[in-house]
Amino acid sequence: MEQETVTWKAAEFEYYEKNPAWYLWLTLGAAIIIGIALWQKNFLFAVFILIAALVMGFTGKRTPRDFSFELNTDSLTINDKKKIPYEKMSGFAIIENQNGEYNELFIKTKLILDGDVKIQIPKELTEAIKTALPPSVPEIEYEETLTDRLFKILHF
Repeated sequence: MEQETVTWKAAEFEYYEKNPAWYLWLTLGAAIIIGIALWQKNFLFAVFILIAALVMGFTGKRTPRDFSFELNTDSLTINDKKKIPYEKMSGFAIIENQNGEYNELFIKTKLILDGDVKIQIPKELTEAIKTALPPSVPEIEYEETLTDRLFKILHF
């Protein structure tokens, strides 16, 4: 059976518009934690929180870049540069998104240093992507991590 090639374009991550209230809450939260750290004379932690808040503020402003993806006979290709061969994949999961026009494709890799990958996929291509992945890459159950939950709560 010939495997079909599926191509699509999507943003690198789901973007949430940050309003001034988001930055106000970030500043207030950081200020409270820094105040507690200074009260405890934990200056290094206060500096860490300040740096973390600044990074979150600047990262929160960043809009996602558009990437092109291709599932072909031997690999997943991202922007015609990065290839993830099917041999390096241990499984995949489709994470349903109730809102919006994209679901997420989660790819679990075999090598720890490669890291797992989450990719936005158009909802209308979900079934085509499932069938384009070979049987050697089984569908697995995705367990939402604490980081995933925090990012959703913080709209990050």
